[in-house]
Amino acid sequence: MVQLCFLLGLIVIVGRFRGDGVFDLLFPWPAWMQAVFALPWVAILLAPLQVVAASIAWRTTGVGWLERSHHGVLVAFAAWFASSAWLWGLL
Repeated sequence: MVQLCFLLGLIVIVGRFRGDGVFDLLFPWPAWMQAVFALPWVAILLAPLQVVAASIAWRTTGVGWLERSHHGVLVAFAAWFASSAWLWGLL
């Protein structure tokens, strides 16, 4: 959820500062923009909890394959998000 909020916030920021918004970027960012750029750190810090939840789901016998796949996809998306955020200099 944090990753999705970051992507939506980034879309809003890019939409707002297209064109002649360079002047606004030279001055201190508003608090909402600072919060948007703090979200990748929150997502990275929560990634180990996703790995633990996925390992518990995969070892528990009463959990169906759909829930196991869901946890696996969340871990894979967190790893992809972390690597792409690092690649683009957001971490």
